[in-house]
Amino acid sequence: MTDADASAHGRRRIAVITIVLIALAIVALVLWLGPFRRTVVIYTTLTDTKNLVVCKRNLSSLGHAIELYYQRFGSYPSTRSGVQFLLAPLKAGVVEYRPETIDKIVRNLYVCPADDVASGAIASNVWEAFRDLENLQPECVSYAGRNTIDFPLDRRKAAIEVIACDAGGVDGRLLTHRRTINVLFLDRSVGEIDISELPGGDESTFAVGPRSPIDSLRTLNKDP
Repeated sequence: MTDADASAHGRRRIAVITIVLIALAIVALVLWLGPFRRTVVIYTTLTDTKNLVVCKRNLSSLGHAIELYYQRFGSYPSTRSGVQFLLAPLKAGVVEYRPETIDKIVRNLYVCPADDVASGAIASNVWEAFRDLENLQPECVSYAGRNTIDFPLDRRKAAIEVIACDAGGVDGRLLTHRRTINVLFLDRSVGEIDISELPGGDESTFAVGPRSPIDSLRTLNKDP
């Protein structure tokens, strides 16, 4: 074997060894990241579950506020729909509405912790965002409300009358949970709609109002 052949053979051996070492390093990295990746998945799942529970609690509280409105006035808010329907208990003084309490009220009734758009819209100054309820921006609320103008409520059908659901963003087309849409009924119960009920399970088809692919959500909107 000539010196040139020996040199080439040596370089090939070095290249093979290098490739083997890189492969071993990749395998070691994957094995090391495995528990971390599982931890991230578990943490994300736990966070989603927690947000879903808080969201249901918010909707339930909102249902109680709407019921208090009915008990005081003998009827449901009917002159405005969507977000304004949901704000009626605040506007009528059924729910305490002061700068000192507004942060807790909003976060316990109107903003889902999974809704980054609403959380960003109200930022750290909730009173500033909610001070003018008549002109409140829809994205400050995580839920779509009943369109009582076109779909008057029937108390006799309270168990099936949908009055609110998860619907983030300005036009209510933003899903706030991974696989579930929370729905509030007039009897104050909270149910779920699986995203698989959307056409083809496609999240981009989600909407409230007349164009909603889900019949029960066509009675809702986010318009003021």
